[in-house]
Amino acid sequence: PQLRASPRYVAALQKEFETGYPLEHPHLVRYAAKTEDGILMDYVDGETLDQFANSHPDYFRNHKNANRFLRQLLDVVGYLHQHQIVHLDLKPQNILITRIGHDVKLIDLGYCYTDTYNDTTGRTDKYAAPEQLNESAKVDGRTDIYAIGRILQTLPCAHYYNKVIQRCTAKEMKSRYASADEILQSMHSRWPWWTAALAKKS
Repeated sequence: PQLRASPRYVAALQKEFETGYPLEHPHLVRYAAKTEDGILMDYVDGETLDQFANSHPDYFRNHKNANRFLRQLLDVVGYLHQHQIVHLDLKPQNILITRIGHDVKLIDLGYCYTDTYNDTTGRTDKYAAPEQLNESAKVDGRTDIYAIGRILQTLPCAHYYNKVIQRCTAKEMKSRYASADEILQSMHSRWPWWTAALAKKS
């Protein structure tokens, strides 16, 4: 209630709905309607990524499970980027893992950057790229790539992706992967079997 009169939060809520409503992706929560009290979205029966990792400690130690998770996350982030949307607040609490199927559902576009809405952006410092902390610097898709690397660092499978993480979290934007698709291509070159195998399960 104390935020109802805050222009920043009201604008962020409106932006989230107008940005999310036209989007349709299997790993993005679906925005259904905007009401006087907030946004109506599909209910997702699942846990946040950090909760899931705690309640399923061995899940990400399985290489195929870890690859499947990463592929789905990259797929939905790449979809946002194709629509000129930079999430800017990727973190375990904004990634849901469904109870059935253990699929990714990305949530919370309230702090995203778009060409239309560029003045209500935000961040979570633990996962924020250097250019976000330097508020005068420009952000783009590589800002989300940085956060993906930081998220991988929190998971039991981090050691599988040492080189990926290192490049994702490079301080200079030009040293990171240019896109989510480039990470996928890199993964395919390292494990040629994984793209075809996982495509059957996603």
